[in-house]
Amino acid sequence: MNNNTTDTCTVEDRPKRLTKRDDRPIFVTGGDLLDQEATAKRLGTTPRHVRRLHQSRQLKATKVGKLVRFAPAEIDRYIAANTQDGAA
Repeated sequence: MNNNTTDTCTVEDRPKRLTKRDDRPIFVTGGDLLDQEATAKRLGTTPRHVRRLHQSRQLKATKVGKLVRFAPAEIDRYIAANTQDGAA
């Protein structure tokens, strides 16, 4: 029983690969957790600056698996702690 036919898989038969954006889970814990891009937008800065704030422990984050997420309350705390009065 030597059958020379092989099962081939065409591109259409393969399951669609999810992109990062499609693969991200959504978690709600009293408020939506934000990713680095959304946190940067809220702070008016870049995602790289958000990573630096997290690495220097100025901005606390929650890890969900390998994903880093920021709570809106933590962002508000950071803003309040780093807001300066107009008087110099």
